[in-house]
Amino acid sequence: MDKQLDQLDSFDMNVDYRMLCEYLVRGNLDYATKEFDVITFDWVDSNNLVAYRVFLNSLNSAIYYYVLFKYEKSLLKCYFQCTLLMHKHISKSNFRDTAIHILNDYYNVMLKENIIVINSFLKDVLEYIENNLNNSITLEETAKEMFVNKSYLSHIFKQKMGQTFSIYVTNRKLNYARELLINTDLSVVAISNKCGFRNPTYFSTVFSKHIGLSPAKFRKSNSSFRKSSNRDDSGQDGPPKGHPHHIKI
Repeated sequence: MDKQLDQLDSFDMNVDYRMLCEYLVRGNLDYATKEFDVITFDWVDSNNLVAYRVFLNSLNSAIYYYVLFKYEKSLLKCYFQCTLLMHKHISKSNFRDTAIHILNDYYNVMLKENIIVINSFLKDVLEYIENNLNNSITLEETAKEMFVNKSYLSHIFKQKMGQTFSIYVTNRKLNYARELLINTDLSVVAISNKCGFRNPTYFSTVFSKHIGLSPAKFRKSNSSFRKSSNRDDSGQDGPPKGHPHHIKI
């Protein structure tokens, strides 16, 4: 750990996430992800766990404050959810995946808050997904509901959303599962069903692979956030009220 801290002497604490935030609010998740890759390029292979956490925490704070100051909207619940994502061992193998989850979480919330504006067709597709999280959602069935062929839906979704249809659906289901694990006392089996997974074992496998913890361990490690995550921006448990001076947004 001391060696990793010494390495941070050469770390530029003025991490500039402004362009990333602009890409995100424009609805270009793919460009936002690539910008993160550029920012972290010199450190991604360093195996410096402290640096990884600095990047992830600053990413979370930068997006939160960017939206708060530019749009006067507090995404506090999303801030807490992204904080919970980091309640696990962060390593080279899951560093980038964790960042992508943070970007996805904010992206989805900004869609709901109409910060990101998309065309009416994709809006209908996303609404269909939201209304059917408790079911098995396939590209074929969704295309039929939208009266288009699946190839067109697959292409336009990837082009406009910056990710594949299946990845988006999986992330939305897992985000919903996380909310239920934190805010309800439902069993893992019940949550599995509510998120459209008919096999609880498969649900636990997918959850563990993407989140880094089993559903039971995730709930246990984040139980203290149940009350604090529901507070408004004036609550003591929220992010710092002042602008983080070491983060450029």
